[in-house]
Amino acid sequence: MDEAIPLFLQAAHKGDAIVSVILDEMYYRRQGVKQNYCEAIFFYKNAADQGYAPAQFILGCMSRKVKARSEVLLMRFDGTTRRLTKDISGSI
Repeated sequence: MDEAIPLFLQAAHKGDAIVSVILDEMYYRRQGVKQNYCEAIFFYKNAADQGYAPAQFILGCMSRKVKARSEVLLMRFDGTTRRLTKDISGSI
């Protein structure tokens, strides 16, 4: 598998959408390469930009999941900020 990865990378950078999807799965699931979510998203986006519908769908799902998680984190942060502000203003 190690000797195939440079060939996959070369094909993906030349615009092969299917090889891009193979690479993103490899990076996402740590199959033969070090797990790297940034690389996985790069190759999903590469395939999606070429009009490959499965990659567009997966990228859309990932985007919604990230947005939902970030909204939850922001709500938690906002709640913490309010509690801290209340504690500080109440003690003065």
